[in-house]
Amino acid sequence: MNHTRLVHNVGVGALEWLHAHRDGFRLELDVDPEIGFLERFKPVGELALICKVLFREGVAGSRQATLARQLIEHAWCHTLDGGRMLVRGQRAEPLSPIPFEVYLPFRELGYSSPEAERAFRLNHRLDSYAALEMSPVRRLGLSAFQRRFGLPPRVPEADVVGATWLGRAPEPWTVEGHIAYDITHTVFHLTDWG
Repeated sequence: MNHTRLVHNVGVGALEWLHAHRDGFRLELDVDPEIGFLERFKPVGELALICKVLFREGVAGSRQATLARQLIEHAWCHTLDGGRMLVRGQRAEPLSPIPFEVYLPFRELGYSSPEAERAFRLNHRLDSYAALEMSPVRRLGLSAFQRRFGLPPRVPEADVVGATWLGRAPEPWTVEGHIAYDITHTVFHLTDWG
């Protein structure tokens, strides 16, 4: 088996497994208090992002594209309740960027929630939103998401990229786990996950 076929088979298997276990993405309201309500949105956002890239790059076969569309539809309609869970999350933590970051790939795939978008636009105008303390790569990601949404980034990407590990270009032999994660995400944010 060649490497391309192996990678394809792993991807197909992963997508089929996710589809078969899609009910596992539900958001229980009586979650363990040690796990934040908004933190549980992240896997749903990752799912939407992965499916968006699959569609954009045209790398999924017709069966995989159908499964991916069904996964996204399920996540939007059942897990996020048509965006209402994101609105609830934004109301619970108005300064959290998580509902916005989860929403954007769904919006780019054609889903919308006017109520969520109103909340995101309102919060975007707050000075507290721009003043949130976060790592440079996290700030770069948020600025990229704001640009993709059509909002002027509160902190321009060009002003942030130089503060990232990759932007500072230190000694490459010092890369370790967290740094490698930050490097890959710097590239992801600058290339829209390309």
